[in-house]
Amino acid sequence: LKNEKIKYVIALVVGLALFFLGSLLYMYAVYAVNNINTGVSFEEYYDAIVKYKDPFGLSIMQFVSYIPFLLIILFVLKDDLKIDLYEFKKNWKKFLQYAFSGFGIVILTTLVVSLIYLSLGETGTSENENIITKVLLSNGAIPMIISVVILAPIAEELLFRKIFFGFAEKTLNLKPWIAIVISSLVFAVIHVSDAENIKYIFQYLPVAVVMCIIYHYSNNNIYVAILIHMFNNAFAVITTYLAELLGVEIGI
Repeated sequence: LKNEKIKYVIALVVGLALFFLGSLLYMYAVYAVNNINTGVSFEEYYDAIVKYKDPFGLSIMQFVSYIPFLLIILFVLKDDLKIDLYEFKKNWKKFLQYAFSGFGIVILTTLVVSLIYLSLGETGTSENENIITKVLLSNGAIPMIISVVILAPIAEELLFRKIFFGFAEKTLNLKPWIAIVISSLVFAVIHVSDAENIKYIFQYLPVAVVMCIIYHYSNNNIYVAILIHMFNNAFAVITTYLAELLGVEIGI
């Protein structure tokens, strides 16, 4: 793991495998406990989860799927994380300025993108946002809040910034701006879920680009990126509940 090229390849392959395997194993375990003797097939149960008929199950699945990923990746990247933490402590004022500035730019970018979509007559949002909003307003709210505000920022920044960015820079020896493009595109594409939602990619792409640029200029400090992501997601959760209270439709 001292070889950076090999390290990022291992982190990328193992991280992605664990992330998706965690979700699948959780769903099958719940299916086995509740449905294996009822005649409901696993495919039917999976469809029920995906189509949000079970918001609590979906919320727990989201929560649990991060755990194996985080445990292994935190171990694989422990040296990087120690170095980043040391640098963050040493330059905490500068890095906090980066984090708050990045958060402000992300909010501004999100607003501009939303206005552009509205000007084009597009008032909907991606399926990913619809899922999260529905679960936040259900009995699965608490696990989902923990996932959205804490686990997702840590897991996604490790995956899309530290691993994908590091893979592009250290393993493929690409220039930083190319690493920014790759990391941002992968982040945006994964969040739009499927081809039907590809029109919503610009709800994620500009935000991802901003976070990548801030990450690069903070000397690839992962804690800066995580803080921006946490601030943004916490703001989105608060906005979701305020919108519900005021009777306004909005995605997270």
